[in-house]
Amino acid sequence: MKSESSSFLGNESIIGVIKSLFSIFFEKIKLNLILVGVSAVLAFFYLTSLDPVYRVETKLNEVQESTVSLQDSALSNLFSVQESSKNFDMFFWQLNSSQVAKKLWDEGFNKVYYSFAYDEEDDIYRYNSTFGQSFNNFIFNLEPKRSYNHNDLKNLINGKVNFLRDKSTKDLYILYIDTTSPERDLSLLKRLVKVTDEFIKERKLISINAKMDFLREEAKETMDRDARSSLNSLVRQNLLEKSLLSGDGLLYFEVIEEPFIHENPRITSPSFVFIAFVFISWAGSVLITYLRRYIV
Repeated sequence: MKSESSSFLGNESIIGVIKSLFSIFFEKIKLNLILVGVSAVLAFFYLTSLDPVYRVETKLNEVQESTVSLQDSALSNLFSVQESSKNFDMFFWQLNSSQVAKKLWDEGFNKVYYSFAYDEEDDIYRYNSTFGQSFNNFIFNLEPKRSYNHNDLKNLINGKVNFLRDKSTKDLYILYIDTTSPERDLSLLKRLVKVTDEFIKERKLISINAKMDFLREEAKETMDRDARSSLNSLVRQNLLEKSLLSGDGLLYFEVIEEPFIHENPRITSPSFVFIAFVFISWAGSVLITYLRRYIV
């Protein structure tokens, strides 16, 4: 009986609060209408300050290399998926490396992204430390950063470039950048893919040359005719692989779609912004009036 009574009293108090809120709203209806109007104006200015976000993307398809014949199809698929993932992991790691960023910096992307900081007198891209950074430098006796360099471009790339993997094919990858400056980032994505592939080919070429030198030396030293023939055959295979590296295409991928800008940008819904601003202002007004009347 006691619990029923306390429950009834609790319901009564909730109903009382709701009634009080409604009475406050209608009592201050003019003030609330003014606040709603001001909120609508603020929402309009907020929307005009927003820039549309465009997606810049390119689609890459994994080039399957069948170097070993596997009879078991399930085992073959497993190795194929693992190799595909390994190739892309290496590609994406190289894409985010300092080597790639340094080359892009030297090609002129320093001017594209850091022209605002260029100091003609000292010929550097001057870096202005924040208060927090300056404080940390003082406390820990660190050398303050004076200028932007390719490592800043590397960090920018790390933050900009993302990827998606097609769940159905497993071999299709989408590299994309969501940006408010689509033309600028389109140029970056185009060169980024190409320069990344150039470094992968360069590393692959070093490996092939080392293998060929080793195989040639082994072929010279061996006295067994069959072994020498097999070693020379391996040299020819590596020579063929080396010649393939000189092509214009990517080493592990083919470009299904060249980098492009999506036509339709992603924008914040105006109706959602207006409703949010109006509701927040109205709720704040009612809450403040309620607190002043019944609490304070």
